[in-house]
Amino acid sequence: DYILRVKTDDQKVYDFNVLKEIERIPSYICLKDKEFFVQVKFNSHRIYWSLDCDFHIDQVLPNSNPIKI
Repeated sequence: DYILRVKTDDQKVYDFNVLKEIERIPSYICLKDKEFFVQVKFNSHRIYWSLDCDFHIDQVLPNSNPIKI
């Protein structure tokens, strides 16, 4: 699947469906490559794979599903 599980500083957990973004934003098609997808990184407030392929945490959280753990 193309789900990113995100854990915030306050220990809340969210699942972000990246496939929806891939379908919405054509330049994110590179994320369909599973080997590339699993190379995700996080830096401060940015989830990224490359300079051209990233999400800001403020974009991710409102479009994610909260997970109870």
